[in-house]
Amino acid sequence: MCEKITDGTHDTPQRLDNGIKFITGKHIRPFFVDYENSDYVSEEVHKEIFKRCNPEFGDVLYTNIGAGIGNAAINIVSYEFSMKNVALLKVKKDIINGYYLEYYLNNEKIKERIIENYSNGGAQRFLSLKSITKILSTIPPLPLQQKFAEKIESIEKHKQIVNVTIKDLETLLASRMQFWFE
Repeated sequence: MCEKITDGTHDTPQRLDNGIKFITGKHIRPFFVDYENSDYVSEEVHKEIFKRCNPEFGDVLYTNIGAGIGNAAINIVSYEFSMKNVALLKVKKDIINGYYLEYYLNNEKIKERIIENYSNGGAQRFLSLKSITKILSTIPPLPLQQKFAEKIESIEKHKQIVNVTIKDLETLLASRMQFWFE
C-alpha cells in the first residue's frame, strides 16, 4: 500500500523557540496534526532528519510510540518540517487513497487490533516500521475510496464553515454582552 514507510529521528534534538517545525507524537491526534503548537529545531538538525523522513502534502502521519500510539492524520501542509516518534506513510496513490487509510487506521476496532497484534513493549507500546509494513488492510476499489475521500473533504469544508460561524457568533455575543453590561 505504501511506497515508503519510515519515521523521524530517534534522537532528542535541542528544541528552539523558533526555526523549523518539529512534530512529535504528542502533536498527532486522530485526523489532526497540531502544527500551531509544534516544537522547533535548527535548520541543520532539520536537514539531517529530512534526508530520512520527508513528509509531503497528503502523506499519512502515524504515531508509532507512546500514549498516542495508533493515531493517524493526513499531512495538510506543504512546507517542510521534521518529526520524532511518528511514522511517515507515503501511500501508493494508484492503490490507496490517503484519506481512506487515515480513517481505516483511526477506526477504534482496527486500532485496537493493530496495537494488540503488531506492537511491542510493555509500559510503552511501540509499532516498529517492520510491523507497520505487515499490517493487513482491506482495500476497496480505488474509485470507491476516492468517493469516500470526496465525501470526507466535503464534510471537512462544512465543518470549517460552521467553526467560522461559531467564532463570529461568539465575537458578536461578546460585543453585545459588553454593551448590555456597561
